[in-house]
Amino acid sequence: MSEIKKTALELYNRHGLKQASFIAFHNMQMAADGRDADFWLHVVNHITLLDALGEETQSITQKNLL
Repeated sequence: MSEIKKTALELYNRHGLKQASFIAFHNMQMAADGRDADFWLHVVNHITLLDALGEETQSITQKNLL
């Protein structure tokens, strides 16, 4: 499992959609460089996919995007 997926799933399971998205978005805004900001943007997107499609379907969709 990629670090993005792992982070998103952990935040989503621990905090739910709203709080997990807020945490990831805040981390994206506070990122020191573009690489960190990009990581957190992908985490936000992954959290949204987890909520919309569920973990199984999201994994298939994410593979198609990479």
